[in-house]
Amino acid sequence: MFRLAAFLLVAPMFASAAPLIHRCVDADGEVSYQQTPCPPDNAEVTIPIRADDVRPSPLLPLFVPPEEDIAEPPITPRQADPPPISYLCATADGTRFYRHDGCPAQLAVRQPYIWVGDTPVTIPVFVPVHATEVPRESACRAIYDRGASRRTGSQHDERYSVYQRATGRDPCR
Repeated sequence: MFRLAAFLLVAPMFASAAPLIHRCVDADGEVSYQQTPCPPDNAEVTIPIRADDVRPSPLLPLFVPPEEDIAEPPITPRQADPPPISYLCATADGTRFYRHDGCPAQLAVRQPYIWVGDTPVTIPVFVPVHATEVPRESACRAIYDRGASRRTGSQHDERYSVYQRATGRDPCR
C-alpha cells in the first residue's frame, strides 16, 4: 500500500520531466510554436523533445564576434600598498611613546609642587615633541611588549580597548 502511494506521488514528476513544444495553428493558418498550451480556438500538436534532439543552432557562429575584434583591457600590475607606519614620539627629557596617527605638537609634563601661599600647586609645563616614522609592526611590538610599562612615556602610548580590538579597530591586529 505504501509503495503504491509513493508511486502515485512521484509519477507526475517523471511524467512532466520531458519538455514539450506546442504547435498552434490559428484560424488564418498562422503557425506558432510555444511552451504553453494553445488557445482553445487553435489547432494544437504537441511535440515531445528528447535530449538527443537538442543541437546548437547553425546560426550561432553568426552571433559570436571573431576573436581579433575582441579588445581585451590591458593588464596593469596592481600597485602594492605602502607599508603601514606609526610614529615614535620623543621629547627632550627622554619621554618616548608610540602613536599610529601622528604625534602631538607638545606634551604636558608635570612639574614638582609650587607653593602658592599654603597650598601646593602642580603647574604643567609643555615640552615640544619630535616625531619619527617607524614601521607599524615595530611600534605595535613596543606598545604591547611586557616591559613597556617600564619605558618612560608608555602611559602616552596609543592603546585600544578590548572592545575596539575585538571589533577590528586596533591597527596592531
